Amino acid sequence: MYFMLIGDIVNSKKITNRVEIQQNLENVLNIINNKYNSFIEKNLTITLGDEFQGAFINFEKILEIIDLIQISMSPIKIRFGIGYGSLLVNNNDKNNPFNTDGEAWWNARDAIEDIKYENSVNKTEIIGSIWLRFKNKRVDMLGNEILSLLQIIKNNWTKSQKEIIKVIIEKNGLTYNIVQKEIAGLTNKAESTINEHIKNSYYFNYVKGIDMIKKIIKEELE
Repeated sequence: MYFMLIGDIVNSKKITNRVEIQQNLENVLNIINNKYNSFIEKNLTITLGDEFQGAFINFEKILEIIDLIQISMSPIKIRFGIGYGSLLVNNNDKNNPFNTDGEAWWNARDAIEDIKYENSVNKTEIIGSIWLRFKNKRVDMLGNEILSLLQIIKNNWTKSQKEIIKVIIEKNGLTYNIVQKEIAGLTNKAESTINEHIKNSYYFNYVKGIDMIKKIIKEELE
């Protein structure tokens, strides 16, 4: 059983510098593939001009990875579908995203379609959204509700807050254990500034929500 992640750039046809954006995305995905190699079954790879996908052996780092992609690609908006289930993969070629099929892939694809449907029904763009499709009622209902609330927090992150959170994730992951002096040194900002940005971004509330989703998934899948 695997976790499949599909990313889809929102309104990609309206982007004027598409080649530059695709190159930036490829660079970001390469960094993530190297950093999270032990969690990845199939590397995150661009499959179409505005889509990319990858397969994971567990859920532990997926939301953290999504945050890195979103922050790194900002202000480009990306929707993410996460599917769980069986997957037919060619284990001999980790870099080849094609010829990947199965329940996890179709669930991730359906999750992307769920976001698009919600957009059309609500007549508004749910930008940068994440949706779970695990075919498990508790995971899908609670997980997606929490993700929707967390998105409200993320939508209010300023550019400076995003930069600090990115450094936190790159250094230690999405964690409560932050050494503010260390982050200050890495960002060339005062410790008081780091503290203020972390507080105003509701970072710890965000991490608590992420941990709650992971706990629900772990309980249900076990």
